[in-house]
Amino acid sequence: MLRLKEIRKKNGLSQQQLAQQLGVTQATLSGWENEKYEIDNTSLLKCSDIFNVSVDELLGKDPTPSLDEQLKDIDFALYGEAHDLTDEEKEDIISYIKFKKSQRGE
Repeated sequence: MLRLKEIRKKNGLSQQQLAQQLGVTQATLSGWENEKYEIDNTSLLKCSDIFNVSVDELLGKDPTPSLDEQLKDIDFALYGEAHDLTDEEKEDIISYIKFKKSQRGE
């Protein structure tokens, strides 16, 4: 599901303003936002640049959270001790958690 309308509104742009930046008509933009038309790759990339978001985010795909985001609750529980771990050490912790969950069938 295209999240263009949501992201446009979040950034305070009108359809007309964004349409001008993209070089399309407001009707075309409205069609994309309402999923009447499929947005072309060039316009999708322009939107990504304008809003400084990934194409995946525009397409409504769940982004993979960063290692720090994945470990934020663990870091909190460890009183901030996880913040200075290397990425490799963080990946080891996440792998171990997944392993432990798999042992109980999750």
